[in-house]
Amino acid sequence: MREAERRIAVIETNQALAAELAGMGAVDQLVRNRWLELRKTADEPTRAALQDVWDRRIRPIDEAHVARLRTLLAARETWFSLSEVGPQAAQAAFLIVQHSGDIGLQKQVLASMAPLLAADEVDKGDYALLWDRIAVTEGQPQRYATQGTDCDGDRYVTPRDLEDPAGLDARRAAMGLDPMSEYLAEQNRMYGRCEVPPVMRNRRKAG
Repeated sequence: MREAERRIAVIETNQALAAELAGMGAVDQLVRNRWLELRKTADEPTRAALQDVWDRRIRPIDEAHVARLRTLLAARETWFSLSEVGPQAAQAAFLIVQHSGDIGLQKQVLASMAPLLAADEVDKGDYALLWDRIAVTEGQPQRYATQGTDCDGDRYVTPRDLEDPAGLDARRAAMGLDPMSEYLAEQNRMYGRCEVPPVMRNRRKAG
């Protein structure tokens, strides 16, 4: 009974924070899903026009979310734990970081997530996605293959830049991720025609 009281008290104390994070996450996903749905079957001129919409309308939303998240993080010592704000708000905060494009912020958050893994106070899948996002940005091999960065024709395939390919599905399972075949099927369903992100194109030219 005391433990239940304690847990509820934690939630009550942080309900405003949880609601704010969840709200930002909902907007993050809504604008992306609408944009991706239009882009999935668009021709090249339409894709170019959609990129302009992204730059003018969606990027400022991301920037505002990142600025607010930085303010919230500056007032605390740890990442947002699951017991503190709940899974929905914790993932919302993660999505803002994942989509920020700010490698410094992403590294800071990854480090603050790491101590929470053993206590199941952070989503392991979120940690894996952020680990791989940082690796791709820095030109390092992915560990969990969560970033659909290689194409075979117009289809997404397992990235070539990968740590220990034979152990991939075991590593993914340990982080609560689907087998690679299921992940790739979802990538192709969600994004349509495969395109290698600019960061990967630049990396291969440099290599």
